Amino acid sequence: MRGVPQKRTMASKEGLENRSGRLNTFLRMVAGDDAGRRNVMIAMSVLLMVVLGIWLGAVAIGLVFKLVFTLIGGLFSLVGALLGMVFGGVALLIAVPIVVLALLPVWLPVVVLAAIVWAIVRAAHGPAQPAVANAR
Repeated sequence: MRGVPQKRTMASKEGLENRSGRLNTFLRMVAGDDAGRRNVMIAMSVLLMVVLGIWLGAVAIGLVFKLVFTLIGGLFSLVGALLGMVFGGVALLIAVPIVVLALLPVWLPVVVLAAIVWAIVRAAHGPAQPAVANAR
């Protein structure tokens, strides 16, 4: 009867056999014997393993790229550090005498005071006595 709504029930083997189409075949396979369910489970497991295998392969490739770029970056970092030390040392050799000469007016009173104190202490102690060697 067309106008009368039918009561919906769970799919049974008889109801599945009356319907047609691909859904019918799939439902019959799932709701059928254990072999059909097992086949579906095996197919889904294989599909899951393929997807996870592709995923793990992509992760492995990513790890290899990360390792390679880390090693290359570390190498560039070491080369940069060595070059920085070389050029920094050269710059210090050039800059230190200039800075010392520039700061000479500031340090000159301190240096003169230290020289006066040294001269007074040396004069108070007298010349250094030579060490006597033990003749044993």
